[in-house]
Amino acid sequence: MKRFHAKASGVRQSPPAVSLALSTPALGSSARTVSARIVTAILGIAFCTLIASSASAVCVNKFLRRSEGPRQVVTLLTGKLTFQEAQALSAAIDSKKSAPLTWVDEKGKELARQFGELKVVRPMPVGCDGKASGVVMIVSFASSTPPSKKMFVKIDDNTTVEFEESQ
Repeated sequence: MKRFHAKASGVRQSPPAVSLALSTPALGSSARTVSARIVTAILGIAFCTLIASSASAVCVNKFLRRSEGPRQVVTLLTGKLTFQEAQALSAAIDSKKSAPLTWVDEKGKELARQFGELKVVRPMPVGCDGKASGVVMIVSFASSTPPSKKMFVKIDDNTTVEFEESQ
């Protein structure tokens, strides 16, 4: 099959498709081209599968911050909680059934407590620890000192998550 490309000066024939030279000389050039396409498709699928599996293994725990007077407003992106778990946590904190989030140092010493409500914004497509998805949340901490580079947030008595500042 010939391919033509229109140019300003007329029509020209495109160069023939590059084919993979197989070790079987009995195959015709069209069979080699089809075989090359099959090999290319298989390699492409294998590559995409490898990328997808390694991408799902990545755990995202990032934060963005801004100062509002004596408070630090922090947007947390985490795969440690699903959207539904974060909504349940927010409701439990609002009803005083759960302790508020706590910003702690590396040793677990409290630096600041959650001030106001925990806003659960939206789901995030990356999860951690076998979870299919994560969550984006906004929390305010009563502290005039901003976090820098790393931040540890205690979600409950058993869970402290290390966040890295997003650039």
